[in-house]
Amino acid sequence: MTKSQRRVLLVVPRPIRDLEGHALVAYHLKRRFDHDVHLWTGVGTDRQMLDYKPDIVVLDVVGFEDRLQEARLAKNAGAKVCVLPTAGVFPDEKGLLRLAGAFNGGCELVDCYLAWGKVVADAVVGQRLMSKERVEMTGCPRFDFYADESIAGLQDRSTFLQCMGIRDVEAPVVLWSTSTSNYNRRSGHLERYIRHLTRNNGFSESDVRVEIEDERRQLETHSRIVLELADRSPEWNFLVKVHPLENRRFYTDWARGARNIFIAPNIPIKEFVFHCDVLLQRGCTTAIEFWTQGKPVLELQMGEFQTVWAPLEQAQGNHSVFTVDETARVIADYLEGKPVPSSQREARNFYLEKYYHRVDGKAARRCAERIHREITGETYTDAHQKRTCEMFRAIEDRNRGAYKRDLRNTVRRTLGIAPDRTLRPWRRSFWSASVGIDQKWLATLYDRYDRAMNHSEGRNADNVPIRSAGC
Repeated sequence: MTKSQRRVLLVVPRPIRDLEGHALVAYHLKRRFDHDVHLWTGVGTDRQMLDYKPDIVVLDVVGFEDRLQEARLAKNAGAKVCVLPTAGVFPDEKGLLRLAGAFNGGCELVDCYLAWGKVVADAVVGQRLMSKERVEMTGCPRFDFYADESIAGLQDRSTFLQCMGIRDVEAPVVLWSTSTSNYNRRSGHLERYIRHLTRNNGFSESDVRVEIEDERRQLETHSRIVLELADRSPEWNFLVKVHPLENRRFYTDWARGARNIFIAPNIPIKEFVFHCDVLLQRGCTTAIEFWTQGKPVLELQMGEFQTVWAPLEQAQGNHSVFTVDETARVIADYLEGKPVPSSQREARNFYLEKYYHRVDGKAARRCAERIHREITGETYTDAHQKRTCEMFRAIEDRNRGAYKRDLRNTVRRTLGIAPDRTLRPWRRSFWSASVGIDQKWLATLYDRYDRAMNHSEGRNADNVPIRSAGC
């Protein structure tokens, strides 16, 4: 590592959703600023900090207990803390403020907050969680793929649909994006999940139960509707993109016997956005991603729900439908070439600017630029870096003594269990140890970004010579 080079620990909370966008941020940090970047996912982020000794830790939230503890560890060592949100938008300001650490003091630990758009930035500054100087509007990194297809690494439509199990690749494709991950949880243990939210993260139990009941009703209603639509229109392909946190078994059992319903594998959403024709959903961020391609989105308004998932403005950019007959008719109209109405297009443009700043392919670059400023210059000198590294070592030495005295860790050592793996069978980390990002895959991804951004005479968009890819 060169003298001016800094270490950036970039935490990827949901790899299927966030990894490629975060890797694009890492790419700019490495290629433009020559920083050392380590992407990390899974449990054990605190352990990674002690091993890697970063100058800045980039987290997705500070409003939840585990992230709060990670931010405190970084600050105790003198490292910077940055928040790059990955969650969608919320129906009211409370959800935004929770993620920013308004209710647990996490906001006080944040050196820079990379807000997707004006709504979040105004909420954080307006509630005096952070000064205006600590908040930067950047846009959403994963939306860069929709503004610049060259970095998306797309398959052609036929190949993609065949991978989904669809044989008739010329037939229209209607995508249903599910969003009932609280009720239809992949890991089960619903009551434990409720206790986790209410005891550790400050949610109201009554609110959580209302939300879960709404999701149960939504899953029951919308799955019945999609099944009926598929039965009515065998000439259409129905592709189901199951939320990564949902139990896929429900959908495979539900679709059994239907010849034109296909359950998609758990892969990033961008391929679906480019290759599917119409989207069915309720209050899902996937709708906004379809907007970027000018495609029709239907808001399934069937059912009685107490919970609003997204701002009411989002529904204005979609085509609301209330019956199965209406849904079938609207899908047919769009598949026959009916354009998205101007009122919807205007609502979409307004919403995108308000919540996502700019979808121009440069959000990841803006994130990297702000992170770079945070760890260079007078705010973070070489002396700061040296002191931070020493503090991480001191914390590691202190923890090593406590670790040896802890009976649980004696059990781990005896049984050969990794030190960052819990002994509680109901916790995800009991079954899988912490995982890093495959470095060979990451190098290949950086190669793809290099090729996409390469301009004439072997120079990139910033007129900087392209170096060979590597981690």
